[in-house]
Amino acid sequence: MKKFLLILLITGFSITALANKPRPYIKSGNKKIYCEKIIDGVLKMKAYLPGDITPTIFQYSMVDAYFNNGKLYQKISIQEENINEAFMEVKEKRGSLSLVCYEDYTDMHIATDLSVKMPRKRLFLFDNSVFLCEVSQDVADELCTYFSE
Repeated sequence: MKKFLLILLITGFSITALANKPRPYIKSGNKKIYCEKIIDGVLKMKAYLPGDITPTIFQYSMVDAYFNNGKLYQKISIQEENINEAFMEVKEKRGSLSLVCYEDYTDMHIATDLSVKMPRKRLFLFDNSVFLCEVSQDVADELCTYFSE
């Protein structure tokens, strides 16, 4: 009888632990935005897009670098990106979250001794002035849909 109760107790704790699995999220002020909503939407888009877009998907491994189980695992500073405010434009905003388009120029090597400055656009997610992450265009589209809800 004691063995049966012990097995029942262990099973109950195991089920409880599995049911309360923490979900990755981005924190915006006092609000949590769970990343799986964004990720699921992007993964559904794979069926409609040609080719392999795996590198553009904002995956769980990347999201885990921000918040998981309430702990901040990685914080990236704006200075690392060397952002020039003159080239920044807020595309969408909701609460303290904003999707910012950053335009700059990068060297494109045409030949061994010849390079040309080419414009490029990058999209960043900010919480007020805190840089959270860089996002691909696919994820940015999903965020714009979320912001407009």
